[in-house]
Amino acid sequence: GHGGGEILLRHGGGDLRLGGVEGREEGAFLVRLGEFRVGAEGIFDAVLGLGLGEDVVGALEALQQVLAVVGFFFFNETATIVIYTSDQGFYLGEHGWFDKRWIFEESLRSPMMVRWPGVTKPGSENNRIVSLIDFASTFLDVAGVEAPAEMQGRSIVPLLKGETPADWRTSLYYHYYEYPVPHRVRPHYGVITDRYKLVHYYKPDVDDWELLDLEKDPQETKSFYNDPAYKDVVKDLKAELERLKKQYQVPEEAPRAAYGNRPFDGEKK
Repeated sequence: GHGGGEILLRHGGGDLRLGGVEGREEGAFLVRLGEFRVGAEGIFDAVLGLGLGEDVVGALEALQQVLAVVGFFFFNETATIVIYTSDQGFYLGEHGWFDKRWIFEESLRSPMMVRWPGVTKPGSENNRIVSLIDFASTFLDVAGVEAPAEMQGRSIVPLLKGETPADWRTSLYYHYYEYPVPHRVRPHYGVITDRYKLVHYYKPDVDDWELLDLEKDPQETKSFYNDPAYKDVVKDLKAELERLKKQYQVPEEAPRAAYGNRPFDGEKK
């Protein structure tokens, strides 16, 4: 290992320092690189996609330097896992929207790439359903620590090894609460599978369901909820939705504070 102290990385937006990385010969440790922008000068440039080329090149250069640090400073490169991911995606006009929050694909998905020499096969791909809640359990598993039973996520180490457990999840629960400010996105929850999304919009004055079919309508512009041909699909997904709500102990009525501290339209303070 190296002698400890700070590690300095250089990228297009300036210098990035990793403080307090101590040299050691054995054991597990984690270095987390926080969020930083590389190319765009301001938030409007970033949202509009201006400077995107600089961002992409800068991010790749930064990642290259992270890998160089791993190879140069850490005593055993093959025992080091590098995970590249981000916050979820942003809308840039899709569905007439910006920002995120909806259950649609553009803001639902996050990129994830992993390098784990000797464990994860280079160039391999796994399309199983995983979630950000799986990260903590995964890091504990990599470090040889058993995850507490109350943690809702699941280690993806088997997937990184090219193995898929027979009981791996085939659906995912989603819930968005915040309303009315700052975005006035209606609270909604739903169940997500490889092909379908069943979504319920509620609060304060709506009660609408949508069924999205990613195979028939990958842009998610049409609801098939009232289509008789999807009757059994809706029935099965509603049953799965109830199972997931029970699994995650979702209350039938969320506390008012879950939606924020601003009143709904017409609601008394």
